[in-house]
Amino acid sequence: MNEINLLPDDYIKKRRRKPKKILKISLAVAVVILLILLSTTVVNRYQQLKTVTAHANKIYNEDLTPLLKKEQKLRETERDITQKYNLFLELQNQKTLLSEILLEIAQLTPENIQIKNIVISNDKSIVISGQARSDTDIAQFMVSVGKAANFRDINLNHITTEAGQRGDNLFTFQVTFFVKEKGGI
Repeated sequence: MNEINLLPDDYIKKRRRKPKKILKISLAVAVVILLILLSTTVVNRYQQLKTVTAHANKIYNEDLTPLLKKEQKLRETERDITQKYNLFLELQNQKTLLSEILLEIAQLTPENIQIKNIVISNDKSIVISGQARSDTDIAQFMVSVGKAANFRDINLNHITTEAGQRGDNLFTFQVTFFVKEKGGI
């Protein structure tokens, strides 16, 4: 048996195209809705990121920047203190105090010698003028100064003899020597 189609051919073609057309329109609408939802999500994420970034910048500017500046100042202060401390240690190792020099001279001076004058120059030379009852006391003083660890180049500049009050001789002398190089006096 043969089928007889009473429907016109145009109608049949339209009927066949209609589901394809609806599918294409539905698919296009779905893609548009998906793009709208996706763009809304992206915009919301961007706004959240922008808000978080603004908050982080605010925290950084208000809280961390002053702390970083304080840290930098503290590091500069620490560096300055370290430099000054190292300089202090260097100078401490190199210096010879005048009080130490005078104390050592006092310890090296025999009892029979009277020191009248001590001159300490910038070139670290020391000139001592004094009086003694005998020339052996002067020699003993020079030997003691020569053996001292802090002094060098001991020279007797002059020695004179005068009559003392008790009838004995009184020797007036002048000795020059130098402080050994350790740093500033």
